[in-house]
Parts: sequence; C-alpha cells; structure tokens
Amino acid sequence: MWRQVVGKVYRTDDTPWTNTTVTFRRCTGSYTTTIQYPPDTLRFQTNSNGELIDCKLWVNETGDKISIYECNVGKDKFKFSIPLGNGSPIELSVLRAGSLPVDEYPQSIIDYIDNSVASVSVNKYESFNAIPQTNLYQLTSLPISPNTSKVYFNGLKQTYGIDYVINTSNLNILKNVPTNYLLEIYYG
Repeated sequence: MWRQVVGKVYRTDDTPWTNTTVTFRRCTGSYTTTIQYPPDTLRFQTNSNGELIDCKLWVNETGDKISIYECNVGKDKFKFSIPLGNGSPIELSVLRAGSLPVDEYPQSIIDYIDNSVASVSVNKYESFNAIPQTNLYQLTSLPISPNTSKVYFNGLKQTYGIDYVINTSNLNILKNVPTNYLLEIYYG
C-alpha cells in the first residue's frame, strides 16, 4: 500500500522553494511473502507554491520488516518510518517531527495534543481470548486517542495501523491470531 505525502517546502526568507527535488531513499528493504522491496530512491518535485507533487511512499503494512526512509531537501536530511494511517495524506512536517524508532506518528496537531492528553490519562485495561475467525472485539469504553493504545498478543507488543486499529469502540485485528491467544489492550 502506498500513502500520499503532502507539504510545502519554504526557504528561510519565507518564500516557496519552487521546482526543487525532494528525495526519499528507502534505507532498509522489506518484503512480503511474494514481493521484495529492496532499498531504493524516489524523487519528487515541488510546484510553484513549494508543494510536493504526486508524492507517494510505500507504508509496508503487510511487510515483515519496517521500511526506514531518509528525506533529503537541499542539504537537510531526516529519517522516518511511514505509518499506515486511514488512507488520508500525511504531512511531511509530521514525519519530520518524529524520531526513530517510532510506533506511529500523529496525523495533525490535534492528534499530537490528543496523544499528549492520553499519555497523562488513566489507562484502561481489557483482555480477550482470541476467538477463531474473529477479528473484531467490542471495547467496554471509548478510547480517548486510539492510536496511543497499546495492544499485546500473548505478551508481544503490536503496531497500530499494521497489526490492529481501533474504530470508535471496536478493536479490529488486521492479521490472523491463533486460537487461545490472549489479546490485551491498554488505552486512555
């Protein structure tokens, strides 16, 4: 799956950095059961407003190893991993704000604030025994910020957007979990 990266690139004098190349290098390769995704480089241009044009990066939600990207704009470099998200574009500045390693990045300043509030909230805990052919589990209360939840399958931490998502008050498991696994969730 690919995810659109959007954003503007400006110079220090607050003018758009027009028609410049923004380079994304996948530093570590990844793979699925049928496809190899080796390290490679993608280049995108900014338009006359300094906005990235047609920038899409692979988020490897089905990959067995997280891809790490390096972004180069002029002489500036930073590394990030791109989260699955909900299909919406992600801001380049949001990716830049994160530090590696990461579980997820906030989608907006609102998500950042929600995450900060959730980190000081009282956490709730629920557990379920995995049921065959079932990927949807009803939570007893609504999480404040679903993407700050922590889910474990038999004690192994899972990744939001890759292994699970939370939609309103439902825990949706995105992969098959063996019967009798203990599913645990901590959320605010």
